[in-house]
Amino acid sequence: MFNTLCQYRTVRDRLSPGLGPLGTSGWFAGAVTSKITTPDAPAIEVTTQSFSIEFWMRLPVTSGRRTCVGKRTTQIYAPFVIMFSTGKYELYMSSTGTSQWDVANAFRPLGQPDLLPDTWGHFALTRNGSAVYMHTEGIYFSVATLSTEIGLFNNGEALTVGGGQGLTTDDGRIEGWMDEFRFRIGSAIYPASDFTPPTAPFAYNALDTSHLHFGGADGSTTFTDENGLVWTAVGDAQIDNAQYKF
Repeated sequence: MFNTLCQYRTVRDRLSPGLGPLGTSGWFAGAVTSKITTPDAPAIEVTTQSFSIEFWMRLPVTSGRRTCVGKRTTQIYAPFVIMFSTGKYELYMSSTGTSQWDVANAFRPLGQPDLLPDTWGHFALTRNGSAVYMHTEGIYFSVATLSTEIGLFNNGEALTVGGGQGLTTDDGRIEGWMDEFRFRIGSAIYPASDFTPPTAPFAYNALDTSHLHFGGADGSTTFTDENGLVWTAVGDAQIDNAQYKF
């Protein structure tokens, strides 16, 4: 079984790390700007294609705002930025890159369940043809309907997990843990309906663009991607064996 985890904590969190029932490896970050990144490339541009992004996350404190996953480091607009704000996920998505977040602007659907402190939760974002939707704990929420020829904004920025845009506030990093990150371009992983979140680590799938188990030696800054993307640790991001999902 893959032992997995991804953890970001500040110095104050080192004094009281949470322990829970998931994997045996993860990643840790102390600096505000800590995250992992992979450079922009044609392989990670979603444009008009169907795609899915999913991950597990656990936070000791669920107040404040954090950037979970995004493709934005210096520019204002991006194809997607998945944020977490006071207990709930929040989406930002742009097709134009020039005027507002026209696809999703601080989108927080009614009925979305809260992520409780020190509890693992699953999230997925999907575009499947014209439909854009999200799942929180497997519960389906429609985000938008796009004409299939409308592409999401190609901003040429790196893909980041656990932080974004080099910010020095809560918007810039996760203070907690992430596990089993998966990004697939070309097809949707989940349908536009409710589903039961995964109960085991994801197996290798050649259709995936990126798949991170976050396994490895405690303190390592090497993040191995099963599908070959090269990730760089920024700040204090490192493997941490304190907390995991599977």
